[in-house]
Amino acid sequence: MEETKKEEFKPNNSAEKIRKLFFNYDLELLASKGELDLNKAKIKRYATKKNKKELELYTSSLIEEAKITTYIEQLTRGKNEVYENLEAILKTYTPKYRDIWMMYFISQKTHQEISDATFYSIENVKKVIKKLKNDLISYGIDYNKSNEEE
Repeated sequence: MEETKKEEFKPNNSAEKIRKLFFNYDLELLASKGELDLNKAKIKRYATKKNKKELELYTSSLIEEAKITTYIEQLTRGKNEVYENLEAILKTYTPKYRDIWMMYFISQKTHQEISDATFYSIENVKKVIKKLKNDLISYGIDYNKSNEEE
């Protein structure tokens, strides 16, 4: 009986992927902003360009600043696209489907808990969740269907 309970509360791979995706975007953005601040400090320090070495450091810092700024813009755009895709998916659903999506992917409720809350049969809940997973895959948010629990 304990094995059934452990399996029933198995973490939802799609939800974890979504969380990790946003966590990785945030982590990379934070690190890049730190690098950008460091380069801005270098630019300020070597702005006087007293000698050839300082001129080289100033110029390389300006180039690095431009690269990092571009990278931050790309990361932000990528993160926003994922949010927009999630919103686009959710807008296509009925309120009950949105509720199931939130319960399963965000709250990580079990099929039984979702069934109890929505008054859908467990089989209907499983069918809806399968459709929701396929939508995530089709929008490119969840790309590894083979690891999903059925």
